[in-house]
Amino acid sequence: MSRTILFISVLVFSSYNINGCEALTQKKKSVEQKKTYFFQTDNKLAKISIENTQGTIKVSPTDSNQITLKVTKKGGEKDLSKVKINATQTKNAIVIQTIAPESVGKFEVDYLMAIPRELRLSKMLACARGIIQVLDTHGDIDARNTTGTIEICNVRGNVTVKGPKADLIARNIQGLVDARHLLGAKQLENIVPEQPGI
Repeated sequence: MSRTILFISVLVFSSYNINGCEALTQKKKSVEQKKTYFFQTDNKLAKISIENTQGTIKVSPTDSNQITLKVTKKGGEKDLSKVKINATQTKNAIVIQTIAPESVGKFEVDYLMAIPRELRLSKMLACARGIIQVLDTHGDIDARNTTGTIEICNVRGNVTVKGPKADLIARNIQGLVDARHLLGAKQLENIVPEQPGI
C-alpha cells in the first residue's frame, strides 16, 4: 500500500514541474493590428461597442475624419494564437470583441481608438480587468469594468459606469453621471448637466 501512494505522489509532482517549465519558457510576443472606420458626422445613431477581457481600452480625439483603431495583443506566443479579435461594422455600429478560451494563459489586449472630434458617437466599453479611459469626446458613454479603473474626462454626453471592484475618475463632464452601481472609489469634479440644444 505504501509503495502505491509513493508512486502516485512522485508522478503528480513530476507532471506539475513539466507544465510549469512549459509555461515559464513560453516565448513572449506582442502583436499589433490597425484598422480604420468611417461614419458620417451627422449620423446621430452611430455607436461603438468594445468588449475586452483584460488590458486597456483608451478612446481619444483626432482631427481626422476617420476612426482609427490600434489593437495590441501581449502574452505568450502559444497563448496569443488562441486570442482572437472579432470586429464588425454596420451602417450605424462598430462592434469589437476579445475572444479567448478559458484555457488560455496570461495575456493582455490593449485597444487604442481615436475618434473625430465632431462625431457624436455613443460608446459601450466593457473590460473584465484593466483600465478604461475616455478623453475629450462627444457622445454618451456606458463603461463597465469588473476590476480596475474607469477614467472619463472632458466629455460631452451622459455617463453610466458600473463595476463591483472598479474605481472612477470623472472630470469636466457636460452631462449626467450615473455611478450608482460602481462600488469602488469615486472622484467626481465639475459635472454639469448638458443643456437642451447644445
